[in-house]
Amino acid sequence: KGRYLETRYEDTVADYSGEARRILDWMGLTWDDSIADYRDHMRRRSVNSPTYEAVDKPIHRSALARWKNYEGKIAEHLPIMCPVIDKLGY
Repeated sequence: KGRYLETRYEDTVADYSGEARRILDWMGLTWDDSIADYRDHMRRRSVNSPTYEAVDKPIHRSALARWKNYEGKIAEHLPIMCPVIDKLGY
C-alpha cells in the first residue's frame, strides 16, 4: 500500500459510493451506510465547524472544470502547467 492515495473530485462526483469505498479500503476501514447518506447523518449529529455550510452541501457537478473561469488569467502559464495537467488527466 502506498503512503498516500490520490483521489479526484471528478471521480467522487461520478461515483460517490464507489470512490468512498475505495478510500475506506485503502485506509483499512469498513463501509457504514451513514457514509452514503452523510447529509442526513450530519443533520442528526452536531457538527461544529466553520465550514459546516460547505460540508452540508450535496456533492455537485457545478465545481467541475471551475478553473476555466480563470483561464484568461492563467493563460500565459498554461504551457508550463500543461504537462502536469495532462498527466493528471484533466
